[in-house]
Amino acid sequence: MAIGDVTARRPCSSDEDTPVTLWGATLYCSPVVGMNGGEVTLRQSRDSLMLVLLVIVAILTQGCARGQASEIVATGTIRCSHVTGVVDFSPPLPVSGRSSEKVSVRATLSHCSALGSNVSEVSGGVAMLTIAVPTSACSGLLQFPSQIGNVSTPSSSQTIKVTTTWAPESIRPTVMTLSGFVLTTDDGGDPGFAFPGAGHRAIVVGSFAGKDSGALSVASVFANEGASEILSRCSMLSGLTSIGIVSGEVTFA
Repeated sequence: MAIGDVTARRPCSSDEDTPVTLWGATLYCSPVVGMNGGEVTLRQSRDSLMLVLLVIVAILTQGCARGQASEIVATGTIRCSHVTGVVDFSPPLPVSGRSSEKVSVRATLSHCSALGSNVSEVSGGVAMLTIAVPTSACSGLLQFPSQIGNVSTPSSSQTIKVTTTWAPESIRPTVMTLSGFVLTTDDGGDPGFAFPGAGHRAIVVGSFAGKDSGALSVASVFANEGASEILSRCSMLSGLTSIGIVSGEVTFA
């Protein structure tokens, strides 16, 4: 007997015993001999199948509810005093170029401490952002300040979005939107970036938004080499592929 051609000797005899169509096959209510020798009707089989499906749906629904309930929107503020990572350039930056550029930043945050929050321990986080640049050239890096601790001008007014995931994973990610950033140097003269920088603002949604949607949020990251070394690598045939991040700090508040 092939699927799609299921018949029975006795069709259903009442309205409540309506035949069931499954995968193109019409199932009637003729009895079927069970393993114990008794009769098991197809209607009884259908009811058993429906019961099993209801149990499966209930289990899946409870699992999804537990997953949603376990995610916590962390209140208060957080400061991470150690930042490491990398800034990648695609394509590699030459001394001069005309094609568009994608700058990807991945930073690992550690030594984090929350203040006024409903979470007591945060072991760290990972912040990621992507910046689209009109031209692939090192000309922008020439704006690095020449004096220690200075901030270059003009600053970038390009809006960027930074997404930070946390450990433990039960903490909802922090999404910070910045109206721009500036180039700066650390106390040792190594170049870096400050977010959002003077004249710009930050907005945070998700965890650690503080009391004013993250308006007091700031971040700074610094490279593992000086500006002259970075510009020298730009002049190489292979161009500048990346800049390492060795220090910095991030505050969401």
